[in-house]
Amino acid sequence: HWSGRDQLLKAFFHEIGVALGHSDTTSAGTERAEKWNRYGAYLSMGASISASLKEILPLLGIPGASLLCGMAEQGLAKSSQAIQDGAKGLTEEKETTASSLYELKRDITENLRSLKRPILIVMDDIDRLTADEIRILFQIVKANADFPNLIYLLLFQRDIIEQSLNKAQGIISGKDFLEKIVQVGFDIPLIERSKLERVLFAKLDELLTSLGDNERFDNRRWGNIFLPGIRPYFQSLRDVNRFIATLSFHISLFRNAESFEVNPIDLITLEVLRVFESDVYQRIPNAKSVLTNNTDSSHHSNEQKEIDKALIQSIIDQAPPDNQQYVKEILKELFPRIAGMLGGYGYGSGFGDGWYRDLRVCHPDVFQRYFHFSIPEGDISQHDLDRILKNAGDHDKLVGEFRALNERKLLGTALDRLESYKEKIDIQHAHAFITAIFDIGDEL
Repeated sequence: HWSGRDQLLKAFFHEIGVALGHSDTTSAGTERAEKWNRYGAYLSMGASISASLKEILPLLGIPGASLLCGMAEQGLAKSSQAIQDGAKGLTEEKETTASSLYELKRDITENLRSLKRPILIVMDDIDRLTADEIRILFQIVKANADFPNLIYLLLFQRDIIEQSLNKAQGIISGKDFLEKIVQVGFDIPLIERSKLERVLFAKLDELLTSLGDNERFDNRRWGNIFLPGIRPYFQSLRDVNRFIATLSFHISLFRNAESFEVNPIDLITLEVLRVFESDVYQRIPNAKSVLTNNTDSSHHSNEQKEIDKALIQSIIDQAPPDNQQYVKEILKELFPRIAGMLGGYGYGSGFGDGWYRDLRVCHPDVFQRYFHFSIPEGDISQHDLDRILKNAGDHDKLVGEFRALNERKLLGTALDRLESYKEKIDIQHAHAFITAIFDIGDEL
């Protein structure tokens, strides 16, 4: 909420003054807080006057027409504001005691030394500030680090802070400057892999449980894709929390009443690529024809095979070299048709129905919904198919479902999609199902 040296100074002293007042409500505590606030007013006033002079002095130093021109342009506005700021600073100075800054600081030092317990000042997410704000903040801490019973806990990513301080110090490196301020450095240790994955799996379980009994989550397939492909991307709790937040949003987009419109394993895996390998993810939608090709690749010409292989490799090459093996394993599991190109087991043409029933991204009729985050126009949702399958043994309800789909111009698509379920509809429903199709035959 604060930027600029003047505002940061005021906020810094105000917050600590409030804490001092709250920690000790005795007359001594009140006096301590008041002196601290006067000290802060002195320094904030000094910063205000300094900033004002920086605006006024250059204007006064410009001779002749240049001065008039500058004043006529932005000079008047700047000098007016500067004078106001300076007047405000002088007013604040008048409100303080006549004690010198040195005397006031000495009194505060004695008062703080008498505290029964220290004040802990926590500054988190410092690495998220701008470089200028980082430098100002560390200057404030450095200038006030010698007060007794004030302990600073500074939390930041070290390399970002050192780089920001490098630009400011010139002679001394950011690393050396930091070491002069920080008395005790503590690097947060890496979390144990088992604990990290326990957190990840607990959060995934919570999301998947909200989908109900999802038969499309194959534990064996999950192990095949998690261990060599997904696992290496989770190194910290920040990775887990960042991923879960975006995954939960996309799960909500595909939840449709009692149905889930995509395969949960495929959605999780694609989300890993989207979060951690965005350049790889962006290339996948444009490679649909190769990734989901239904034809037997053994019939392709050698030239076409090389073209397809080069396209797949160009997707993998979007990842950093150290991560390309993980991307390769993920693509092999997501898109079995190309597994042979990547040194895996090749799949024939007899798996299409199963891939469609499992709503796998590798099926051409399902592929687009993963990237549109919705059911493409002209296609039928899994929710509609589930309703048909649920009523497979009820002739009248089936006829009603078929006619409702016909009104939406989706009847032909529905019957086409039902082809993948021909081996799953119980034979005892044959009479109701076939006669229902006969009854709507004239509408096809």
